[in-house]
Amino acid sequence: MRVHLFRAKLKGWKDEYDIIWFDADRYSKEEAESQIIEKIGFTEKNGREYPYTYYEYDGVEYYSYTYLGIEDR
Repeated sequence: MRVHLFRAKLKGWKDEYDIIWFDADRYSKEEAESQIIEKIGFTEKNGREYPYTYYEYDGVEYYSYTYLGIEDR
C-alpha cells in the first residue's frame, strides 16, 4: 500500500512528533492534508492575549506538520 506521510509536532513542552498517514490510492495529497484542520488558539502574556495557529487531526493537537511524501508500506 502507498501512503502519504506527514510528520506533526505535538502541542506541549516536550519535543515529540507523530507520523500521520493516509492511503495514497484513496486520497490525493491535497485531500489528505485537508483532514489536518487549522485552528486558532490564544496565549496570554503580560496581561494580553496573542493568537497562534495550531492544527488538529483525529482529536490530537499539533503545533506544526510537514509533508514527507509518498511511501510504500
